[in-house]
Amino acid sequence: MSKGCLFFCSLFILGFSFVTYQLILFIDLLKENPLVQPEKCTLVRGIMGPEDIVNWHGIGLTGSDDRVKLWYGGDKTPIEQVPNGAIYAIYPSNETQISFKQLKLHNFPEEIAFHPHGMALYPHKLYVINHAYSKGGERIEVFDTECCDGSEGQVKLIYNHSLILPQRFGAFNDILTISENEILITEWISPPHSVKGTHNSETIWLDLQRVFNLIFVKKTHVNYCKSNEKHELTCKELEITAHQSNNGIAYDRKDLLIVAKPTEKKVVLYRIVEKNGDKDLVYLRDIVVNFVIDNIDYDPDTNTFYLGVFGRTLDFLIAEYEMWTTGELTSNDAMKSGVVAIKIEENIDNMKPEVLYFQKELNGVSVATKFKDYILMGSPFVDGISVCLP
Repeated sequence: MSKGCLFFCSLFILGFSFVTYQLILFIDLLKENPLVQPEKCTLVRGIMGPEDIVNWHGIGLTGSDDRVKLWYGGDKTPIEQVPNGAIYAIYPSNETQISFKQLKLHNFPEEIAFHPHGMALYPHKLYVINHAYSKGGERIEVFDTECCDGSEGQVKLIYNHSLILPQRFGAFNDILTISENEILITEWISPPHSVKGTHNSETIWLDLQRVFNLIFVKKTHVNYCKSNEKHELTCKELEITAHQSNNGIAYDRKDLLIVAKPTEKKVVLYRIVEKNGDKDLVYLRDIVVNFVIDNIDYDPDTNTFYLGVFGRTLDFLIAEYEMWTTGELTSNDAMKSGVVAIKIEENIDNMKPEVLYFQKELNGVSVATKFKDYILMGSPFVDGISVCLP
C-alpha cells in the first residue's frame, strides 16, 4: 500500500472513530441512570398524555391528547382524524392523594381542532399552545379561569380568544406569558411539520431533514411575540437563543429566564431586558444537567426551577420507533425519568442541578410541577400522572 493510500485510510478510520464516539455520547449508550427515591412516586392512571401542568391556586391544570396518534399515526391515522384533546383539572383530595376531572371548554369554536401542548398562566387566564394543523393552524388558545363551578369541581374554563402563530406546524413547544400582551414561546424542531403531520409517506424527507438539524444545525429559537387590542400577534426570533432545539422555558417572575436545550442536556440562563420598547435577552451562563430536559416549572415558594427530564437519548429513540411501528408506547423499565431542581441563588454561579426523583413507572417524563404537598409529573405519550411526595 502506498503512503498516500495509508494516509487516507488512516484519516478515514480516525474520522469514522470520531463520529462513532460522538454518536455514542449523543445517545448516552454507556450512561447509567440509578433510581432516586422511586418509592415516593405513585402513578395514577386516567389522563392520556399530560405533557404540561400548571399550578392554579393549588389545582393542577393539564392538557391531555393522544400524541402518539397525532405525531406517529402516519398513513394509518391521518392527522385530521385524530380525536380532539382536552384539559383536566387535578384536585388535591387530601395531602397525599389527587383526583381529576375533564373540564368543558365553554364557548370554544367547534370547527377548530384542539391538540394542546405547552401551557402558561397570566394572571387569571390560561394560555394553551394548540396544534390544530389543517383545522386552525398553529394557535394559542386563551381561556378565562373562574372559580367555582359546582358541576365541574373548583375551576371553570371559558374560551376568551385565540392568538394565531406563524404556521410552523408542530414546532412550537412551551409558552411563557410575561405581560398581558407579551409572550415568549419556544420552537423545538426545525423544519416544522407538514400540514399533513409527520411520520407518513408524504413527509419522509422532512422527517429526515429534521433529524439532521436536531443534531447539527442551530435553527430553532425562542420567539418574542406581542399582541394588540385586536388579538393580532407579531413574533420575532431572538437570535441569541439559536439552537438545535429550544424546549422548556420559565422565569422567576422578575427578569431571570431559563431555557432548556435538550440536545446538549443543559439549560441556559438569560436576563430579560428592555430594548427599544420590546423585550430582549442577555446571556448569563449555561448549567449542564446531563439529562434530556423537557418542560421547566418555577415555584415561587421555594424559589426553584423544576425540570422534567429523562435519562438517555437512546431510550427516547427506542420509544419513538415503537410508537411509529405499533401506534402505542408500552411500559419500559429501561426508560428512567424524573425531576431535577435548580434553586435560584443570589450569585447565579452557585446555581446547580439536584436530582430529586428518578423512577421507571411513568415513561418519558416531560414536566414536573411543584405544589404545596407534592410534585406532579406528566408525560406526552402515556396514560398517567405521577405524584411524588417529599
